[in-house]
Amino acid sequence: MMPATAESAPATTIAVVGCGLVGQEYCRCFRGMGARIAAVCDPDPARRRTAARIHGGTEFADHRDAVSAVSPDLVCVCTPTADHHAVVMDAAAAGCHVFLEKPMAQSVDQAAEMAAAVKASGKSLGFGLKMRYEATFREVRRRIQAGEIDVPGRVMISYNQNLPPPERMWYLGEGVLLGSMPHPFDLANWWLDRVPEWIWAETSNRLGLGGEDSALAVLGYDDGARAVIQMAYQPSFPDVAARDDITFQVTGGGGYLHGARSGVLHAITREGRTRMDVPPVNAFEAELRDFLRSIAENRVPPVGAAEGLLIQELIALAGRS
Repeated sequence: MMPATAESAPATTIAVVGCGLVGQEYCRCFRGMGARIAAVCDPDPARRRTAARIHGGTEFADHRDAVSAVSPDLVCVCTPTADHHAVVMDAAAAGCHVFLEKPMAQSVDQAAEMAAAVKASGKSLGFGLKMRYEATFREVRRRIQAGEIDVPGRVMISYNQNLPPPERMWYLGEGVLLGSMPHPFDLANWWLDRVPEWIWAETSNRLGLGGEDSALAVLGYDDGARAVIQMAYQPSFPDVAARDDITFQVTGGGGYLHGARSGVLHAITREGRTRMDVPPVNAFEAELRDFLRSIAENRVPPVGAAEGLLIQELIALAGRS
């Protein structure tokens, strides 16, 4: 095995399970870091063939065959949520590190079992909350921690997208609580640097496409802080996915920060009013590099099972609310 550094992957053998949009991006990122894709897995022959042609690796229809054939050091799970539990449990049984796209699972019990299995194997579980690595959101946290608005007490996040393309309509079958709300839930907790004590939510299915397509949630914290999050798929919304689909405001006793995901950030503080454009970064690459660095340094992943389990619990509580 080649020596691991902060800029190279400690795992020489990587299996990417799920070759859709995110799986393809993971492959690109790993190759850019010098890591080797040994296996690409997807039940769709065209998707796995495309991934293998572009990124290398042997094609497999089933992740179990891939794990058995190539003995990967790391399994990256980019499948629909319904498949997460089986893939992670099999990867843990084979002694592989795991990096898992959000959400962890379909239930809290599944998520807890997955986390326990990876821990028992002595390997690391990384959890994909890539918005923590997006430049705008990281800049908000940096300014909060620098005390620019004093202690933050209110977070408001609005998250709207057009309907996904046909090949990703399965996403709406999961509903927005599982499929989309993990990111704003996590951003609110991360910016406030607190864990909520309670959650209230309402959801609706206006489009009749499976799961709920809109949600409104309020997270309550023990010191009186609140986060209000609205998320919806809109059939006639502009095409703003991954750009201006999220707007936000974080308010503290000394002012507020507000802006959009696309990189525009305003700070209104006692020092005055400032506007800045935040240069984008490849958040997928940043989070994967951070996870690989934690493996190389034999430390707890920066975003892992604890964060994934908390989000899974919030999803369940919101669904029961």
